[in-house]
Parts: sequence; C-alpha cells; structure tokens
Amino acid sequence: MTTLKRNKYQLSAGDHKRLKSLLGREPSVLEIVLALALWNEHCSYRSSKKHLKKFQFPTQKKISGLGEQAGVVDLGQGEKICFKMESHNHPSYITPYHGAATAVGGILRDIFAMNARPIALADYLCFADTSRESELSVKKEQAHRVSAVVQGIGDYGNCIGVPTVTGQTEFSPAYNGNILVNAMALGYLDSRSQVISSQAKGAGNYVVYVGSATGRDGILGADMASQSFESDQSYAKPTVQIGDPFFGKQLLSACLLAMEKNLVLACQDMGAAGLTCSSFEMADKAGLGLSLHLDKTPLRDSHLQPEEILLSESQERMLFICKPSCFKELESLFRSYELEIAILGETLAQKEIQLYWKGKEILKVDPKLFTSHSPVEDRPYVFPKPVKRISPKPVEDSAHKVKALLLSALSSPQGRSRQFIYSQYDQRVGTNTLKDSSYPIAVLRLPESGRQLAVAMGCRPYLLQLDVEQGAKDAVFLPALKLAVRGFSLLAATDCLNFGNPEKPEIMGEFVLSVEKIAEACLTLDTPIVSGNVSFYNESEGKNITPTPSIVMTGLKEKGCSTPPAGFCKAGERVYLLHSHQFCFEGAIDKKAQWAYGDLQGPLVKIFIDQIDQLSQKNLFSSARVVGKFGLAYTLARMVLENRVGFSLKNSFQWPLFQERLYEIAVSVKREEEDQFKKELEKLGLEFVFLGETQEKAVLSLKGESLSYEEMKGQYRTSWQDLSL
Repeated sequence: MTTLKRNKYQLSAGDHKRLKSLLGREPSVLEIVLALALWNEHCSYRSSKKHLKKFQFPTQKKISGLGEQAGVVDLGQGEKICFKMESHNHPSYITPYHGAATAVGGILRDIFAMNARPIALADYLCFADTSRESELSVKKEQAHRVSAVVQGIGDYGNCIGVPTVTGQTEFSPAYNGNILVNAMALGYLDSRSQVISSQAKGAGNYVVYVGSATGRDGILGADMASQSFESDQSYAKPTVQIGDPFFGKQLLSACLLAMEKNLVLACQDMGAAGLTCSSFEMADKAGLGLSLHLDKTPLRDSHLQPEEILLSESQERMLFICKPSCFKELESLFRSYELEIAILGETLAQKEIQLYWKGKEILKVDPKLFTSHSPVEDRPYVFPKPVKRISPKPVEDSAHKVKALLLSALSSPQGRSRQFIYSQYDQRVGTNTLKDSSYPIAVLRLPESGRQLAVAMGCRPYLLQLDVEQGAKDAVFLPALKLAVRGFSLLAATDCLNFGNPEKPEIMGEFVLSVEKIAEACLTLDTPIVSGNVSFYNESEGKNITPTPSIVMTGLKEKGCSTPPAGFCKAGERVYLLHSHQFCFEGAIDKKAQWAYGDLQGPLVKIFIDQIDQLSQKNLFSSARVVGKFGLAYTLARMVLENRVGFSLKNSFQWPLFQERLYEIAVSVKREEEDQFKKELEKLGLEFVFLGETQEKAVLSLKGESLSYEEMKGQYRTSWQDLSL
C-alpha cells in the first residue's frame, strides 16, 4: 500500500494475512486498528530495522538509552545529556504551521519523558526551490510553507521556553512535493537526576494518563506519515496533530517535578500512534501486561469510540506507571498545574493487554503480536551509481566572473542569510546559550560544571544527489570538523534519515548505502549514533526527494580553551587555508554537477580532524571557518561580512574559488603569532596555503576585482520574500 487510503482501518493484503496467521483467526476491527497503528513504517521501522543494526558497534563513550525515547551520553562529573532528532515531514507539508509546531512539541516530550530538562532545540529544514526562475505559483505556495513552518517552530519553542540554538535550511527542486522538517532536542541531567525508563515496572502498579485531554486530531497520523502523497492532500488534514505550547510548558514542569519527587516508575510520551504505541511498547519492553479502561480516558469529544481513543495523536499527553501509594500526591501535583490525570488500569504479571470499554472486556491480546512480531521487510535494493570520476576541469576565474558568481551565490535561496529564520527564535532563554544560530555551531554552558557543550549539524543534499556514498560520509565528517575547529572533543550523534519510497529498489539502495557509510564514518571517529529516526515515503506523484540523512553531532570542551569567531575581527592578520584534499566537485554553485574527483577516506579524515583539534587547543586562531557550500570565495565573503573587516586574496593563488574541496578551513592569525602558528602546522604535519591578509577597508578583493561590504550585504541580507516573489 503506497498511497494514503480514504477508507479507515484498511490493512494491506499482506499485513491482513500476517495478522490472521498470528491470531489463528480473522482479526477483529480493533485488532486491525492496532496493526495499522503499530505496523506502519513510522512506528515499526519495518523496512529499515535490519539495516539500522549497523549502527551498533563498540565504543569508548559512555552511552545508554538505546531503545528508549532518546539516547543518553554520560559526560562525567555527574552530568548527562539526552538528545534525539525526529521528522515531521508529511504533517508539515499538509498543514505547515501545526506540523512544524508539533514536531517541536513531540521531540521535547521524548526528552523530558526521560527526566532530562530540555535546554536546546535545533532544526534541519528542506524547502522547494524558490529562485527567480521558479514558477510564480510554486514560489507563492512555498513562501507560505516556509513562513508557516518557521513560525510554528518559533511559536512552540518560544512559548515553552526552550531556545532554538542552531539549524540548517536547504532549498532545492528536490523538495517541491515533500518538504522536510526535522526537529532535534537536547536535555540535561545533573548529578541528582536519574534517567526514567519507558519500561513498565512491576505487577499491580497503576497505569496513569496525564496531560491534555484526547481529541480527534491526529487519528491515523503515523499511518499517513508512512505513505506517499497523492496529488491532493486535503483529505489528510485531520491526521495532523494540533499542539498547545502552554499545555506543553505545564506538562514539562509537572513531569519533571513528579520525577524529582520519585512519583514515577516509568514514562512514555503518547506520540506516534498515541495511547496504542505507548502502552504496547511499555508492556512489551518489560515482559508484562497492562489493563486499560478506555472509557476512563479524559476526552475533549465524548463521542470518541475505543478505536479512535487508541489512535488519536492529540498532543501534550504522557503515560505513567506509578505505585498506588504515590498516586494521591501525583494527582494533587498535576491538578495544581491544571492538567488532566486519570488511572486507566494497572500492570499485569501475565503478558497481555486487556482493553475494557464501560466495564466490558473488548480485547485481550499478547502485546508482542503487534510489537516484537511486527513485520520486517527484506526489500530488494540496487546501489546508486556515483558520478564519473575525472580530474577537475580547468577553471578560468576572471575578475568579472568571480564577482558575478559570488553575488549570485550570496543572493540565492541556498546562499543568502538565514537571519530571517532564526530571528524568529528565542535563542537565549534559559541563559545557557553561549553561541547561537548566527554562529556555525551552537555552544551551551553546562549548568553544573560550567563546561561547554556544542551541537553541530551536517548533510549536503546536493552532494548526495551527486554521490550518495560520499555525501553520507560527509554528513558525519562535516559536523565533526566544525566541532574540531572550535576545540570540541566528539561525543555522539543522532540522525534523521529522510528518503523516498523504499518499495523502489533504487531508493532502498540509497538508504542502505547511506546507513553503511554513516556507520562506517561514525565507527572511524568513535561517535556512536545514540538515537534517531527514519522517514520513508517522501514521494509525491512518483517523484522522490534527494537522499537526505541529516546528522546532529555533539561535542564537549573543558574550561580554558577559547572558541574562535567565525569571521575576520582585526586588520593586519594573516589568513591561511588548512586542507586535506580527498574529494572535490563543482559544488553548490553548479546545479547540475557532472564530475567528481577522489574519495573520502575515513582514516585520513580522522587524522585531519585530530590535527585540527590539537591545533585549536593552542588558541592561535583569531577566526576560523570550515569551507562549505559554494567553495572558498563564498566562505571568505561570509568572513568579511561578519564584522566588516576586509580581506585581499594574494594574486598568486590559483585554485578555483567555487569548487568544493573536502576538506578546507580558512583561519586568521595575529602577525606576531604567525611564526609559532607555522611551527605548530609543521609539527602536526598539516598541509596549508597562505591566502592573504585582512584589511581595514571592508572590501573583499579576489582576482583583481573588489566587492564592497555594502554590495555583498545587499545581496546576502535581502529579505527572503523579496527575492522569491
């Protein structure tokens, strides 16, 4: 079944046959509902489960939480972080504002459900092409989606009081029919806090519903997110959840206080597939059963039937397991926050879920039938062929061509400032933000130890479109390099793997190859994937998105090591390019790249990252920036724009200015420290090239042509709406 059906409660022929075989009889309507809720791609990972095992490898890092709602990393000194990224792509395309807002709400609940206080949000967004050449109708439609998604993210995060500190936004025709909205949240546990599991505990304990009342919104939402789009998605609008950040804030505060008082034995967010998924998974993980009296569920609509209550994905709801002796205090606490609380049933020693409606048992079933025994697909796949490897084309960087290309890059949807996005986010609430979205990575202060924690994002869709293998490896290596140049030791990562229709062998091949190469790169760097999400069926009218495996990596730095600015700060400083060239291609400047050269070799990348990390510890950088999209010219322009400090490239520099060569870092050093800097480079064995010198006049001089700060800023900072429409 590849298209969302208008008929409710309809299983595919294969799933119906499987369910009938497991039960030994024809399934009831309620059992079909459970299979729809738990066997879809979004909940069961039926197409990806066998391949995701490649992310399990030995590591020196102290990690836990695998199989939980989010991954946990022990930072030492009694501190832990908990983080995860998830997709809300389909809902955000159908109803952009609510889809994006509930992406934030849902990922936050995954964090504080484990007793971690959320301290940061991040997002990875992909929108349709909005260049001047696009059709007006497409531009208007996408303008609405961009504005609504950003507003949804900002409204929920701002209202609940968690800063959105970093992100990445891409524009490409590949996302015309399927935008991507990936939300990441990071939580903090101090030395007094214990991680709360989602595994049910003991027989005879209460199963407790807390949060907002249940409504009709989001019914079959997980099923919708597991299927491709038809041309008209209007019929799918009821499957999109509606969030309320004020309820979310109340729920966050109440949950953390209840956990601090040791009133909660286990907790799970009622997210995808709502009450069904949370209850069945909590029971299965513990090898226990649960009784659930569905008519005890707090409702916004008294006409809801049992199957609708099970399927509803209404937001701001949690499922607790608590001791009977703790319930009275728990109830008083949640009532004081004006939140719903109700005992739905209790934990059972026997491994079965018992469902009741108005005193009558309506179903008794082993939860494993719908969880552990969910279908696992062994889909055929064909690996994509990479672009032909040839030596780089000779490039004539004439002054006029460089200026025109650079101004075009600065004003393009891909290259222009993202300030129009992050200016809508409260990035400093909580007072722990040291570096926000205006910086290449986010940096946070850990509340107890005062150490610095960094968050970096990676994934260049235009590189994956050219070469899936190199692009998947780069999705790991790029954020790692961003952290190393700032002096952060690598910790661990989370992912959101966005792909098209897995029933097509070529799409499944993109996924399998990406997973293999991401796992390989993470193993090389000893940065385990501790949590994540797979989003399949990003397909409209048969057109699939570019493979987009977004990665978020975390890093840690002790006190004492400075974090260099991302732009030039003072005139008269010497600028160098540090490099380890293994792979190069035309890059983002060319929308139809036709060639590539070389191969990203993990061991060599690790050596380079280690060298950069060691060098950064010397505190010699006055500024530093990893060269990324559009190549060196664009990076130098961004460094000039940062603080109105100019730069003049030496005339003898002959490398192409818009090719992307992986990897390069532009750094500036004080003239009086240049000799020591070069000695350190030689000691570490780093390859480097002298680029030129910073200057007082706010001008970028390249190949004999000058671009003023004002004309570059005029293109880079022009509002997104003006350029698009």
